[in-house]
Amino acid sequence: MHKFLSKLYKVVGVELGDISRNFEFLEIKTLHALNNSDPRANKAGVYIHYTDEHQVIKVGKHNTNARVRALQHIRDNTKNDVVQMYSLASNPEALIFFIVLTDTSKIHWVLALENYLEKHLNPTIRSKRSG
Repeated sequence: MHKFLSKLYKVVGVELGDISRNFEFLEIKTLHALNNSDPRANKAGVYIHYTDEHQVIKVGKHNTNARVRALQHIRDNTKNDVVQMYSLASNPEALIFFIVLTDTSKIHWVLALENYLEKHLNPTIRSKRSG
């Protein structure tokens, strides 16, 4: 388990308490996510693009399939003056952390969690919207 995943468990647990039981935490190398190696990521949830060099690059969410949305940032080359996300497709150390719902009736927590993590983790590439 990557040390950042341990941090996520703690941060989410402290903020959401018992509600965090509605989420499953996944750590998937970006190269594996491109090949759909873990279907558990194909659920509603929050995703976090990460490298040791840049730490948290991007935080986002999707209401039905977090993996698909996370990979759209790579395809579309979401970028700023620090990092271009297209480069993550060839970086063997790049990771995507997924926090996906286990119960889709709790979908409202995805938006709340994304908003909280965007503020708390301070990603290199910020969302253009808040909430």
